[in-house]
Amino acid sequence: MIKIRHLAVLALALAGCKQLPGSPDMTHTRNADYRRETSRVLVRDVDDPTRANLDYAAWNANLFLVDTAKVDIHPAKIVAESLSLGGLLSDFRTSLKATPLSGPERISPMAWKPVEDLLLAWSFDTAGPLVTRVQELSQKKWGDTSGTAQSFQQIVALHVHQAPTGPEVWVRVEFATWMSPFVSGVSDQDGDGYPEVWAKLSAPELKPSMISLLTGDYAKKRLNRKEAVQWANELAALWYPTYNTDMVDLSQDDSFPQKSTEPEVVSELKGLGVAHPIAVMRGRPFGTPLYFVIQAPSLAKDDSGTKSGAKQEDRAIDTTLKTRLDSIQKSIASEVAGHGGSWEAWVKSADPIRAKAAAIAASASSEIQALVGPANTLVFRRELSYVGSGDLASLPDSAQPIRRIKAFRDSLADLGIDFLFVPVPTKLDVEPSLLGGKSGQVVQPWSRKLLAELAKNGVETVDLWKALSGKGLWRKQDTHWKPAGAKAAADVLAARIRAYAWFSEASKQSVALSKKDTLWTDFGDLRGRLSDAAKAKFAQERVECIVFSGPDGNPWVDPETSPILLVGDSYLGVYQNIAPRSAGFSSHLTSSLSVPVSMIMGWGGGPEAPQKLSDRGPQALAGRRLVVWVMSVRDLFQFPGGWSAK
Repeated sequence: MIKIRHLAVLALALAGCKQLPGSPDMTHTRNADYRRETSRVLVRDVDDPTRANLDYAAWNANLFLVDTAKVDIHPAKIVAESLSLGGLLSDFRTSLKATPLSGPERISPMAWKPVEDLLLAWSFDTAGPLVTRVQELSQKKWGDTSGTAQSFQQIVALHVHQAPTGPEVWVRVEFATWMSPFVSGVSDQDGDGYPEVWAKLSAPELKPSMISLLTGDYAKKRLNRKEAVQWANELAALWYPTYNTDMVDLSQDDSFPQKSTEPEVVSELKGLGVAHPIAVMRGRPFGTPLYFVIQAPSLAKDDSGTKSGAKQEDRAIDTTLKTRLDSIQKSIASEVAGHGGSWEAWVKSADPIRAKAAAIAASASSEIQALVGPANTLVFRRELSYVGSGDLASLPDSAQPIRRIKAFRDSLADLGIDFLFVPVPTKLDVEPSLLGGKSGQVVQPWSRKLLAELAKNGVETVDLWKALSGKGLWRKQDTHWKPAGAKAAADVLAARIRAYAWFSEASKQSVALSKKDTLWTDFGDLRGRLSDAAKAKFAQERVECIVFSGPDGNPWVDPETSPILLVGDSYLGVYQNIAPRSAGFSSHLTSSLSVPVSMIMGWGGGPEAPQKLSDRGPQALAGRRLVVWVMSVRDLFQFPGGWSAK
C-alpha cells in the first residue's frame, strides 16, 4: 500500500464543506478550508486551555493522524446497532443534537485516545477491561479478509452527560471514509467525509470513579502558558516515533507562518497569520511536511527568556584534534581486524542478526511501528530497518550525512568553535540479545565504520557504545535510554570536555546542583505504536531517576548562555523537557562538569540540528567554545526526512 496526500485540486474542490466537529466555544479551526486528508496545515484556537480542551484540539480530526494508505476492502454491510458488541454501546443516535446532551455538554467534547491513556495511567487494573473492550470495537472488520491494519471504525470523542439517574458517557464513533458504502443508517453529518454515529457507553466496565477523574482537574484546571507549552512538547515527543513530529523554533520569530515555511503552506493559509502561538508542530507522517498550529488567545506571551549577547572572540580550535582523529581510526581498524579483517567479513558475520531483525519486522503489518520482542521488550520498526542498512559511505552526495556533518563542523571551526559528534546507539545496539546476539556483539558493523569515516573527514566523535552496551540502560517500552543511561553517556562526554584547554577557564563559572531520587511511571513512546490488540497487555513502566535542582532550590533549567551548547534530538529532551523534567542528559552533564550547558533540541530533529541552530541567528553562537551534536545513530541510516548535504 502506498501512502499519498491527495492533489491540491481535490482540496479546492472540497473547499466550502462544513466545519469539522468541534467545540464552537472551546476550540476553533481557524483555516476554514481545512480538510484533514488534503490540507498541509491545521490552525486551532483553544479559548479555555484546560488539558481536556488542548487534547481535543490536538487529537480531533488532525491531519497528522490520517492514514492515507489505499485500501481495498469487502466487509459485510452493517447498521449502527451492530456496534453494540454485547452491551458496549447502546441508544444509538444519528446526530449530536439527537442525544440528550445539554448545550454546554455538547460543546465540551474530550478526545478518546488521551482519555484512554489518562485512565490507564490512573489505574491500569481498573481501566484495562474497558479499554480492551473499546479496542475490540476498533478491531472489528465485519468479515473483511484484506488484512489491513487500519481501523474500520473507532471511538474518537466522548461527552459527559449529567443524567437524572447519574453521570453518563456518550461517545462519537467515526467510520473510515471508505466505509461509507457499507454502513446503513449512518451519515456524514458534518460533511468531512467520515460517517459518524453517537451512542451511550453502556459497558459495565465503565466505573463512576473514571467519570469523576474526567470531570475533575482534567476538564477544569486552566493551564498557564508555560504549562501549555510543556503539554505541546510532551505531545510532540509522544507523536514523534510514528508521525516524525518536531517543534518549530519560536524563539526568534514568535509567529506563523515564518520565513522558512514552505510556500505551498503559506498559500494554503490564504493570508491567515498566527501571532504568539503556544506551539507550532511540524510533522512528516507521509514524507510531505505538515503543520499543526495551536494558540490560546487568553494566554499572554511569555517574554521572560534571555538571549545571548556575548561577543565572539577570535580563537583557535583544539590543537590535539589530529591525534584524537588518528586514535579513532586506529581503534576501529583494530575492531575490523578482530572480525575477519574486512568490513564485508564483519557484516557477513552479522547475517543472523539481520535475519532476526527482519523476522520481527515481518511479524506484523508494515503499518505497525512498534513490535513485541523477546521478554516483552518493545522494539521500533525503524530501528529494525536500521540493523539491515548498508554502508553510509556508499550513498550519493545528495543523501550523504557524513558530508553534512563535516560541513557543520567546518563552519564552526571557522569561528574557532570546537565540535563533537555523539551518535547514540539504539536499544538493539546495546542489547543484541533481542536479536539473538551475544553480549557485546555489534549488530550493525556499518555504524562502527561511521566513526572512522567521520574521523577521516576531520570530525571527532564520542563513542558511547562500549560504555552503554550490556548494562540494562534502555527502557523496555521506549526507544530511549533510562535516566541511568543518560548519566552514563554524560559522564563519557564530560571526560572528553574536561580535556579541552579552555575548560579550566570555563569552570570558573561553576554551579553545584542538588539531587533528589525520584520514581515515576509512564507508558513509554512505543506502547502507543503497537496494534490495538497488543496495547492492552502493557501497563505503565516504572522509571527511577535523579531530579536536579539549582542553587536556588528550583528545578534546574538549562541556561541560554553557556560556553557549551548541546544540539540534537529527543535523547536530549527526554526527562529534561518532559516528565519528570530536570533529569535528562543536559542536567547530568551539568552536574558532572559543574559547568552549566545550553541546549537546542527537536523531538525528531537530530539531522536538522544545524538548521535549528542557524534559525536562531548569529547570536546563538556568541560566547560558545564547544558545540556537541547528539542524535540517534538510527537516523543517520533511517531518517524519514532524508539528508540534504549542505
